[in-house]
This record gives sequence, structure tokens and C-alpha cells, in this order.
Amino acid sequence: MKRLPLFLIILVSAAAFAQKPAVVVGAVGADPKPGLRKALETQVKAAFVKDGRFTAVTREEAVLSMLDSEHVYQRGGAVDDSQIRLLGAQSGARYVCVLEIAPLMDSYMMSAQFVDIESANIVTMANVPSALKNEGDFLAASAELVSRLLGTKPAESSKSGYGNGIFLAENKTANPVSGKLLTILKQKVPISDGTCVGGVTAAIESPAEPACAESMVGMVCKADVSLVVTQCKGGKRSVLKGNVTGSDKTSAEAAKKQFERNMETAKFWGEWTKELEKWAK
Repeated sequence: MKRLPLFLIILVSAAAFAQKPAVVVGAVGADPKPGLRKALETQVKAAFVKDGRFTAVTREEAVLSMLDSEHVYQRGGAVDDSQIRLLGAQSGARYVCVLEIAPLMDSYMMSAQFVDIESANIVTMANVPSALKNEGDFLAASAELVSRLLGTKPAESSKSGYGNGIFLAENKTANPVSGKLLTILKQKVPISDGTCVGGVTAAIESPAEPACAESMVGMVCKADVSLVVTQCKGGKRSVLKGNVTGSDKTSAEAAKKQFERNMETAKFWGEWTKELEKWAK
């Protein structure tokens, strides 16, 4: 059975009396898989609202009927300038965001284009390939598509080709030291709080506070720390070691403060981020 592409149209409009532009999310076309069209519509609408720059409104059936006429897109996927402008005039939109799920050999390509209605120029676009074999594939792909489109997180592909993302592991032993290290790590690599269905989980293990002792240079505070990377499929686990040290000639309190400052410049960050970047999407 031939699989037909799915087009979803998001009309971004600015209401005259609203502080945020409104987003009308509509799905048209055939479902590549039963229920996928409506599910993607819901995911995209939620993502735009969560972004904070938009508000969601109910479906505009008249606009969706026009989109369903398939006049907006010409053969080959090119934007029809006149139809885009007409669509903007009828809907009050400034931009049109067109999303498509199209068959790609044994997989699918999920794509998005933001089009400026006045000029009919593509402002930005994004593409995410996915097998869409299960709910996890769908949720990850739709979230990544919107993230790339809105620029809410890095979207470079993994150089190693591992991919599938980095997820936050459940950490029942979280403490001030591991918590701060995790905050720093999130600034260096994209880590999701969602459920891991591919890729790896990341966790940091450390003592609750550094051990401090006198030495020839004064007070020295030190802690051995570890990054635990676990593959979501198969559970293969790797542990990368490191340590953080802080010293001061005057007191243990001053040494602890130096310890906290040194967390951000510790030598292990290069190795840790290099390992995780293999799994970044």
C-alpha cells in the first residue's frame, strides 16, 4: 500500500489585542499511520505554547478547508506565493509553518518550514528523520522538530553517528555537589528530562561534600566524582572518573568556596562532554 505524505499547517497570527501571537495548528492530508496526524497536531500545539512566545487557539475550519485543497503547495513541494498570501489575508496570519511527514525508504522524514506570508520566503526550516516504530520514536522526533524550528536547543548531528539523545537519569542520591555538577553539564550538552527510549541516560555520582584536610599548602578540599552513562537499550554502562580540588592557606571554609569555583573549570569536563556528544541528536 502506497504511503502518502502528511501535511500539517501551523498558521502563526498576531491577534490585534493580544500580547502574544496566536498559533492555529491544523492537520490535513493522509495519515502515514493511524492517529499520527492528530497526535502530531497535539504535540506541536503544546510545544508552541510551552515555548512561551505564542498562545494556542481552536481550529479554524475555514482555513483548514483551504489548506486541504492542496493549493498551498505546488508540485515538488514548492510554496505557491499567491496562495500563501491569500491564506494570510483570510486567516490574519503573518507566518505559515508547514510540517510534513513523508516516507523515506523504510523510514520517515519529518520536516518543517516557516514561511513569511508577505514575501513568501522561507524564514527557517528543520528536518528530523525517524523510523516512527513506536510512541517513543514519535515523541522524540516531534519534540526535536519543534526544538530545531524554534531554536530552543542545539540541533547539530552527532559526529559519531550514535545519536538518539541524552536523558537525565533518575538519581536518588542527589546532593549539593552532584547537583551543581549536573547543572554545569546541562550547559555544555543538551540533556532531556523525558523518558529515555534511545540514546543514553547521564548521572553524576559524588560525595555530599568534599573532604577537607590540612596540607603543606594550607587547607585542601577534594572530592572524587563520576559520570555514569547508561545506554537505554541494552543497559550497557560506562563510568568516567574525575576529581575536584580547592585549596586555601587560611581556612577550610575558604578552601570549600574555591572547591565550588573549581567545579566549572575541572579538567574532566573535556572528556565527559566528548563522551556525551556522541549521543547528542
